[in-house]
Amino acid sequence: MDCQSELDALRTFFEASLEIDATLALIDALRRKDFEILSHPLSLTADGEIDVAVPVRDPSGQETWILVEAKARLRQSDIREWARKLRQSDFRARIRAAGVREPIKAYAFGLMFYQDTDTAAREHGIGLLTPFGEVVEPA
Repeated sequence: MDCQSELDALRTFFEASLEIDATLALIDALRRKDFEILSHPLSLTADGEIDVAVPVRDPSGQETWILVEAKARLRQSDIREWARKLRQSDFRARIRAAGVREPIKAYAFGLMFYQDTDTAAREHGIGLLTPFGEVVEPA
């Protein structure tokens, strides 16, 4: 195996580990709010990859899909880009084609996040998750 192949394998492993951390943080946050998880969390390919997607039912009986974008270090610019993508009608059409149904709630996950990232998340209605829990609830 050459050096580039080894680096690619390491990157793939790191990305998968990051998505597992995001999934565990999400499941913990949802269970704390008494949400029912309706199927196994998965990754989707739609205009790039959606790191975590899972349908849930809230305590009032409303079903919704939760989508999570995961980054090692989360910045305000990541929140803005995720919010922009979520507003695009062509992106919405692609995720519908992948089986995601409205309404949708979005989170961003970061192992660490930079100063004022939580403010950007609140401004855009995007939830913020870390390995330590939910910092901001989605709108």
